Amino acid sequence: MLVAITQRNELNRHKESIDSLENKYINYLESFGIKLLIIPNVTENLNFYFDLFPIEGIILSGGNDINPLLYNKKYQNEMSISKKRDKIEFRLIEIAIEKKIPLLGICRGMQIINVFFKGEICLLNGHPPAKNHKINFLEFKEKFDNEVIVNSYHNYGIKKKQLSEILKPLAESKEGNIEGFYHPNLPIIGIQWHPERISPNEEINKKIISTFMNNDLL
Repeated sequence: MLVAITQRNELNRHKESIDSLENKYINYLESFGIKLLIIPNVTENLNFYFDLFPIEGIILSGGNDINPLLYNKKYQNEMSISKKRDKIEFRLIEIAIEKKIPLLGICRGMQIINVFFKGEICLLNGHPPAKNHKINFLEFKEKFDNEVIVNSYHNYGIKKKQLSEILKPLAESKEGNIEGFYHPNLPIIGIQWHPERISPNEEINKKIISTFMNNDLL
């Protein structure tokens, strides 16, 4: 399965724009037979990739903060924003919708899907990153189980009231933060945790990747 995946976009010490993708994504996803086509944050013609290559899915990876102007909030100085990346990922979501191919958002990737569909995100106070925590699945419990433990590497997240009206909640934390969602009519899912990183529950990660690959949630 050939999957397009997005990258971080940041300035290096020379103030040059650099794209990067953690090797963990490649190593982890290749263990499922997924081959990755890494999308740069500078291209103006994304259709070129989909016309030339048999891309069967899209993954929006983690990293960077989303421009708050996209969800009607103010810019904070500490934010790591790439307007180029926001633009690329918005277009990739449009392509996924147009072509009805599976789309998986991981961490930031989940958040930007919500923003694309007119939802919002916020800074989660009292939510320490890099700490495992419990989540509860709200639907498809026979597939994903009821309660599982996942990792956590995010400062921003989605409260219940911030979830797009188009998307359906899949999982939440005990604080009421949305930890997963899905589109009721399209093969789009988002998760707030990182399956490619060290995880307290590898089985739930396998189920998420399998669902993405096989498009068997709907």
